[in-house]
Amino acid sequence: MIPTHEPAQAVLPDLPFGMTEIEERLRGPEASAFREELLELLDRAAMAVEEDLSAGLPPADYTRATSLSRALAAAKEIVLAFPTT
Repeated sequence: MIPTHEPAQAVLPDLPFGMTEIEERLRGPEASAFREELLELLDRAAMAVEEDLSAGLPPADYTRATSLSRALAAAKEIVLAFPTT
């Protein structure tokens, strides 16, 4: 049987403070600007990794780059799903 997981929002309480500096900034007074900055950074990093993948990499580097690409995509999804005020 494959375990299913609830979305983080369903499991974690709505804390009045952030768990990380990034979360604090996403909740702060400059949240919109920081969110855009963070998304741009993630996009630039993802594009750089995709360029490396397209150029061809040795097997070990390819594996690491594909993992990084997936991690960057997941990070972007999290930022996009973060509640905005």
